[in-house]
Amino acid sequence: MDQAIVASTPLRSNPLSHLNITEHPELAHIMTSTESFAQFRALHPEEIIIRWVNYQIAQSGSSRTITNLTTDLRDSTIYAELLSHLTSTSNLLDKVLGSFSPSGYWRSNFERRAGAILDFVKEKLEGTPPILVKDIVGGAPRKNALFLAHLMLARPTLPPATPEQLAAMQRAREEEERERARLEMERLKAEGKLPASGAPVGAPASAAEAKLQLWEGDDEEAPKKDDKPPTPEEEARKAEEKRKIEEYKQWVRSLGLDEAYMTALLSKSPSIAMQFDRELAFMQLAFKYSDTDALRRSLEKAESLLELNIDWERRNKLKVYTATYAMMVRDFPRASKNFLECLATFTSTELFSFEQFIFYTVAMALFSEPRQVITEKVINAPEILSVLHAIPHLHSFMHSLYHCRYRDFFVALGDITARMQGDKYLAQHVSYYGKEMRVIAYRQYIQPYRSVTFDAMAAQFGVDHQFLENELERFIYAGKLSAKIDKKNCIVEAYRADSKNLLLQNLMRQGDGLMNRIQKLASTL
Repeated sequence: MDQAIVASTPLRSNPLSHLNITEHPELAHIMTSTESFAQFRALHPEEIIIRWVNYQIAQSGSSRTITNLTTDLRDSTIYAELLSHLTSTSNLLDKVLGSFSPSGYWRSNFERRAGAILDFVKEKLEGTPPILVKDIVGGAPRKNALFLAHLMLARPTLPPATPEQLAAMQRAREEEERERARLEMERLKAEGKLPASGAPVGAPASAAEAKLQLWEGDDEEAPKKDDKPPTPEEEARKAEEKRKIEEYKQWVRSLGLDEAYMTALLSKSPSIAMQFDRELAFMQLAFKYSDTDALRRSLEKAESLLELNIDWERRNKLKVYTATYAMMVRDFPRASKNFLECLATFTSTELFSFEQFIFYTVAMALFSEPRQVITEKVINAPEILSVLHAIPHLHSFMHSLYHCRYRDFFVALGDITARMQGDKYLAQHVSYYGKEMRVIAYRQYIQPYRSVTFDAMAAQFGVDHQFLENELERFIYAGKLSAKIDKKNCIVEAYRADSKNLLLQNLMRQGDGLMNRIQKLASTL
């Protein structure tokens, strides 16, 4: 890959998703002597980057090492040695160290060094590197990881994997498949699905039938002599299940997947990776029909497989699926946490586009995260900034709340909730989301003051006096705002609730509720 191409590659191309031993067998040279291939595949890309940097630094003859992508890179010495080795430039380290000023403040010295590094990269790579001076000096781990991943994919500078290493990889894969097949056979035997003949009970007669049995309830049970005639409700339920099965079969046929992949995916004893992919496919269908119960079951099964050395890219997909499910069931804090964790490595375009993903991430983060997290992971996130202006009203929505322009925020909130009304995941939560975002804005406005007049507050939010008074009354009564209303003087008095008293009141309220339930239970016995 040409270095100039790497420098201009957008951040959303997700270079971290390509750092695996399957695409780059030469990474076998940075494995430890006691490490298996399965353990290496489960490593996070940042750990692979750290090992690669240490390998290159050692090859250059230096004794320096790094253990993280934050403080160890702040003085730019590692960057200088790494780039000197990759580009065979001997004077770069001297140039960086020469930018040190004995009388200067440590931060200004580090900034001079980082500036020299970026100037060198611009000159050699003929493009703008995806990192700034403040990111290097501030120790931004995500941006350092992205920059190093670009360098690593451009110039891995690792010898090709030896025939012995390639053979060992193949043997490891075959051994893993045999072990997974053995465990699956034992599970089938324990569940009584494997008779003495060795074929699973109810196995289809042909491969074509096996490909059509995609739904977990698709296997027909043989009728029993003592079965009662089905009731009309049972017949209606079975008819509905068959209709869903047929729709699912048609959907799978429309995917156009590879024949060999489909056969492996739908086999009775697939590998762990195939089992994980099958749960992801079930979740895609459940998302299509908004079936939260099926989503919950598939998520639980997929999470149980994470302990079995599932690779990093599949783990990242599961985070997006989990966040989308959490968004559907109104668990917005969980959705925000998972969306932000895979912001730099989003690849789940089968669910929605990158722009829609950014819309969900910003909407959930503004609802759930504290201001410090919003500043670091939303306002200054390069992935969000790269497409922010391409998403209608999102820039105004995010920055008006962050910069306390409440009149603009209320206008943008109306536009955002109007967009959510046509969204399959958020349409049912539009009213709740709009109400809670207004609470966040009111709380943010009131907190710095001891008291504020209704007229001043109404002017800031661009609403009339009566509307504001009704809103505040409702939110204060519900315990969402820590304030009191003085109607005689037309002011709102803010107060900071005592956290210990609030905790005690909640504990007493829960205790009273528990006692009432125990008394009701005792009366029925």
